[in-house]
Amino acid sequence: MIQPPLPQQEVMTNYTLEHEECGIFAHPGTGKTKAILDAITFLLSDLAIKGVLIVAPLRVATLTWPNEIELWAPHLSVANLRTPEGLKAWDEGAAEVFTINYDMLDKFVDRCLKKRKRIPVDMVVWDEISKAKSHTSKRIKAFLPYRKMFSRHVGLTGTPQPNSALDLFAQIRLLDGGVRLGTSYTNFRDRYATGDFMGWSYELNEGSEEAIRDKIKDMCLVIRREDWAGAVDITYEDIDIALPPAVMKDYKKMEKDFLVEIARKEVVALTAATLVQKLLQFTSGASYFIDDTGNRDVVKIHDAKTSALLKLHESLGRKPLLVFTQFKHEVPRIMEAMPWAQEFDENRMQEWNDGKIPLWICHPKSMAHGLSLQGTCHHVCWFSLTYSNEDFIQGNARIARTGQKNPVTVYRLLANKTVDWAVSETLRRKETSQSALMETLRFVRKVAEAS
Repeated sequence: MIQPPLPQQEVMTNYTLEHEECGIFAHPGTGKTKAILDAITFLLSDLAIKGVLIVAPLRVATLTWPNEIELWAPHLSVANLRTPEGLKAWDEGAAEVFTINYDMLDKFVDRCLKKRKRIPVDMVVWDEISKAKSHTSKRIKAFLPYRKMFSRHVGLTGTPQPNSALDLFAQIRLLDGGVRLGTSYTNFRDRYATGDFMGWSYELNEGSEEAIRDKIKDMCLVIRREDWAGAVDITYEDIDIALPPAVMKDYKKMEKDFLVEIARKEVVALTAATLVQKLLQFTSGASYFIDDTGNRDVVKIHDAKTSALLKLHESLGRKPLLVFTQFKHEVPRIMEAMPWAQEFDENRMQEWNDGKIPLWICHPKSMAHGLSLQGTCHHVCWFSLTYSNEDFIQGNARIARTGQKNPVTVYRLLANKTVDWAVSETLRRKETSQSALMETLRFVRKVAEAS
C-alpha cells in the first residue's frame, strides 16, 4: 500500500505543479523524490506533459529512480538511456520516464537531441543539480542550446550552494535560461564578488548573497528538515583520540618536513596539497608509500582509530553502524579488527535494511546520493573525515532521512591536535573539496601552532 504524502512532500509537489521552472532545495531525507513523482503523475494525467527526462548521478539514475518509481509510482514506465533498450524506447516514445547520468549528458545530446524536431519528453528533472554548479562544464554547455525543447525544468538538491552563492549561477541558468542571474558567469561574478589581486579566488561582496537570493526567490522552494513534523533529530558526537607519543612525534615531523620514515619506509608528501591527504592517512593509522620497485604499498602506523571504532561498536551492542572511510587501506584494517564488519555492496541493501549486517564500511562518494539506508540503522561513524561539506551532509542523509524512526547519532573519530581538527573546522565553515583543501591547510597550520 502506497503511503500518503508527508506535509512537506505536498508542498514540494504543489510548488512543482505551479512553476514551470523551479528549484526544490530540500534537505536530504525530506522525501523530494516521491514529491516529484507525485507531480509527474499529475502532469501526465492532465496531459500537461508527455514524458520526463531525469538527469542524475550515475547510481541515482540507474538504481535509485527506477527503485523509487517501483515503490511510489509503479504505474509509470521507466527507461535507462545508458542501455540499447532505453535508447530504443526513446526513439519509439515507449516510456514515460527516461534516466541519464550527468557524465553521459554530452553523448545523450548528440544521440537524442541533435537534429531532432520532436522528442518524447517535455520536462527535465535535474536531480542533485549541484552536480551542474560548474559554469565551465562541457556537458552542461552541450545541453544548453537544447533546453528550449523542454517546457518544464525542475532542479533538486539538498546542497545548492555547498561552497558559496556563486555556485548558484550555473544551476539557475540551467533552470531559467539566464533570465534571473544572466547568461555570462563573468558578468555575474564581477557584479556580486571581488577577486584577489591575482584573480584566483573571489569573495562575495557585502549584501551579495541576499541580493542573489532575492533574484531567485520566486522560483526556489527551500525545505529545511527541522521545519517539518517528523524531522529526524541528529546529534553529532566527536570521539577524541590520543595518538601514541612516538606516533605523534612522527606526525609532527611529517607535518613540518613533508617526509618521515616509518618502519624503514619513506612516506613523502610531494606538495602542500598532498600533505593534507598524507596527514589524514597518518591519523587513520596507515599510509601509502612508493617501494623500491616503484609500486604503491601500505605501511601500518597505529591502531588508535580501529581500537576506538571497536570500542564504539561494542558500546552500541553491535547494532547496525554505517562507517565512512576515505582510504582503501582503512577497509582491511577495520575488517581485521572487527571480523563482523563488511564492505559496502549495493546488491545487499535489503540485507542491510533488515539489520543483517552489523557494520558496513563505505566511501561516502559510493553512496552519497539517493540511497535509503535507514532501515534498522541510526548510527553513523566517520572513521576519517572528508573536507567536502556536500559529501558529509549527503553521507549522513543516507541514515537521517524520511522514514527514520529513531534519533540519529553521527560520530567522528578525531585524533587530538592533528589535521582531523583542521578538517572538522573546515566542515564547520561549510566548505567543499574545491576550495576547502587550501582552507584545511590553513587550519592545519593553526592546529600546529596551537599544539
